[in-house]
Amino acid sequence: MGFWERLLGKKSKSKSFEKQTEEPITKSKDDMPNSVELLFESISEQGTKKRLIELIKPELRNFASDLPEEEDTSVRLNNIELLSVSGGSPTIVELPASLIPVSPNIPYLLSLAGMARAIIDLKYSGVQEEAPEVIGALKNNSFKYRFSYLKEKNYPIIRIQLQVIGNLSTPLDIEATPDILDSNVQDFFTSLSNVGSFELSVHVLGKYQMSKFIKLNSGDQENIFVGIESLVNHLNNIDKNNRMYLSAVSEFENKHPLGEGL
Repeated sequence: MGFWERLLGKKSKSKSFEKQTEEPITKSKDDMPNSVELLFESISEQGTKKRLIELIKPELRNFASDLPEEEDTSVRLNNIELLSVSGGSPTIVELPASLIPVSPNIPYLLSLAGMARAIIDLKYSGVQEEAPEVIGALKNNSFKYRFSYLKEKNYPIIRIQLQVIGNLSTPLDIEATPDILDSNVQDFFTSLSNVGSFELSVHVLGKYQMSKFIKLNSGDQENIFVGIESLVNHLNNIDKNNRMYLSAVSEFENKHPLGEGL
């Protein structure tokens, strides 16, 4: 179970998935969700950045204890600098934008109520004209995604790719290369491994547009453990003085264009 659930004493629901044969794994599928969490716990002392719960005012930190789990809760940003929870189906959690360092066009990862969440704010040139097509494509499942786990020379790289197709003249490629030592990123992948799906919360120029719950196929869910284990081992083999996350990301992005392989 992820950080939020440990803190609040909640248990996430676990969904079953089929075991693939492409890459043999010694651990059973029932053990795999806990195994991903244990992998991150093995490097927790090296973690960077505070979890979202640590940034919220102490008197508000228990708000998540009453949230419905997984898809029964949905997240979005607001600009009024107040954390807001409104009932309904799903329950809406509005997070102050000042707490969530969302870079334009790059998904920000976290976990809440047992579900992995990716918040994105589209702010590229021409987005106002394209936004209706982008939203329509996402609603109609006209998109591709991929998670990659890459052992670059000076740092392990997680690559998240989303390509929105629809009726756009050119597909919209969205990409993130988050830091494996970021505690929120670790929570995202722990929940993603447990549940097998994530929420994509889409904003345009700071305004909420829609949420899409994207379910992984069984192979992608199973590969989370394989990929994270490989990256944790790679990180531990790099001397701490030689770890250069930003440099590794910059070099990687120069070699690998957006949309590559999709």
